[in-house]
Amino acid sequence: MRYFLSSLPADLSPDRLAELDEALGLSKSRNAENARTWFILVAQQRYKPAYAQLQAFVNRHGRMRMVVPLYRALAENGQDRELAKSIFADARSKYHPITIAAVSRVLEFANE
Repeated sequence: MRYFLSSLPADLSPDRLAELDEALGLSKSRNAENARTWFILVAQQRYKPAYAQLQAFVNRHGRMRMVVPLYRALAENGQDRELAKSIFADARSKYHPITIAAVSRVLEFANE
């Protein structure tokens, strides 16, 4: 599934993302690796219907490899850097100090 999601075109329409999500249950995936790959795409494409699930994901999973790419995608999509900071403020107490430092660096230097 990760390979499939990684191979999708970068300019999918919101309707196509919705079709994929509904057909494959991506926002509700119990597989953390598949969900991470999906939520990176969600953040890059600004597919807002899945933002609540993305936020739940970063609150549930605190490993660096799971959350740092999501914060990076939000911070670098051109419009959601402040949202990424807000989500991080809520989730950071659940993270290891090394993860906190990594996410802080991503959010501080994104788009600079």
